[in-house]
Amino acid sequence: MERQKPFKYLHRQQLWDYNARRSKACWATMLQARSHTALEPKRDISENLSYMIPPEGTAKAVMPDQDPTFGLGFIQGVVGAHPELACFTSDGFALVQSREAKDKDLPTNDAASSLLHESTGSTERVYGTALLIHPNHLDRRLFSSSQ
Repeated sequence: MERQKPFKYLHRQQLWDYNARRSKACWATMLQARSHTALEPKRDISENLSYMIPPEGTAKAVMPDQDPTFGLGFIQGVVGAHPELACFTSDGFALVQSREAKDKDLPTNDAASSLLHESTGSTERVYGTALLIHPNHLDRRLFSSSQ
């Protein structure tokens, strides 16, 4: 059985240290929750951050702890036992959701559903916690059968 690698949440100060060239006003805008989506602040591909998107509340920036990509164990820990690739965004991020979340009556994830609609035009909803994975953090072999 593969040992699950630890992951870390990045707090505001760690994010500031990670990308010191950003101004305080920009960070305040980026971390602020908007009424219709938790990820309304513009993602910057150069920041090298992925995001965990809960159904309620704001998205949390996450990064792989030891490996350059997220392992299956981490992804399953965030979205559920059966993750599936929902789509790729126009800037290359991968939106991953749980395959069985709707059947388990998990709450609707409006922020992730908005990203899905924005990227594909689909009216489908995302349920439960989703993961928006930066292209540098995605092991494409995990989702090769979905493409």
